Amino acid sequence: MMNPLLKRYIVASLTKHFSDLCAAQNPVIIFVSEDEQRDTNSLTQWVELRIIGPEFRPLDGNTHLLSVEVDLLVTSKPLASDIYAIHNITGLLAANCSPVPVTVSGEMKFCLTLDPDVAKSIRIFDYGRQADTKTKRSSVIAIYENEVEVNF
Repeated sequence: MMNPLLKRYIVASLTKHFSDLCAAQNPVIIFVSEDEQRDTNSLTQWVELRIIGPEFRPLDGNTHLLSVEVDLLVTSKPLASDIYAIHNITGLLAANCSPVPVTVSGEMKFCLTLDPDVAKSIRIFDYGRQADTKTKRSSVIAIYENEVEVNF
């Protein structure tokens, strides 16, 4: 039987992984989850986590093929000191997409790794700049696929 809390563990682990990565930067990059309230008027740059999935496909016994797509939406207001700020952030995120340990009560159960069969398991999209505010937006999209035991 699949652990009914597995999706929660995956979402929590992805959130922690990218939140810790953003918090370790100097200056700190603000990190929020998709449904989290925030006041963007006072922010110059931030990363928003969106998760599509996970999807589970039974293989045999308690082993399932797990697929998760992560979209890290990056927003950057104009910075006179660094016109490449958004590119620095998307590069940092893309370089640190894998592996992501999935933990339960502090114990690692498995790691999410990038899908080796997808030609573009990490993609970066630049959406351009808003004309009125000059705010730039980009996304880093990572596709994970793993065989996992789901009954822990």
